[in-house]
Amino acid sequence: MTLGDGSHLPFRYYFCQREAIETLIYLYKVRGARGLARLTNEFAGPDAETAALARVVDYIHLNPVRARVVPVERLVDFRWSSLHRFSRAPR
Repeated sequence: MTLGDGSHLPFRYYFCQREAIETLIYLYKVRGARGLARLTNEFAGPDAETAALARVVDYIHLNPVRARVVPVERLVDFRWSSLHRFSRAPR
């Protein structure tokens, strides 16, 4: 790694990074996991993709609140939000 002053800093793994890399190598070589879909299905459970999508939708809907464009109480009425489509009760 090169620092701003031009000096070099040797790269070192943190323990958790090393564990993560070793786990990926094990999954690839021993378990034969060749893609994210296989890993998700085998280790995360059947609802993992739904839960991940829910987190993304929550993140998108709360962006205007975090940016202080609209208060959370008015988020459903915010013109550019799609939250109102999700907040309606099914008929």
